[in-house]
Amino acid sequence: ESMFHRETDASKVALLDLVSRLRAAGGTLLDVQLTTPHLVTLGAIDLPRQEFLDVLARRGTHDVRLRVSRRPVTRLLDAID
Repeated sequence: ESMFHRETDASKVALLDLVSRLRAAGGTLLDVQLTTPHLVTLGAIDLPRQEFLDVLARRGTHDVRLRVSRRPVTRLLDAID
């Protein structure tokens, strides 16, 4: 998440798109480093250190390739539900 934006709430759309692409590629973990109140509203949760390390051990070598093609923003509406 970035504090820079040209449009209001653009970072929310960008993060939602990233999570959608990550899930579609089989990804299971997105490290946001610091769980802010804003990120919590978008679904971020804190994991205990050991649980985080366990997920990394299980999935850390999993090959995840995100699609980089343009996709319509309207498809993200399904991700909200």
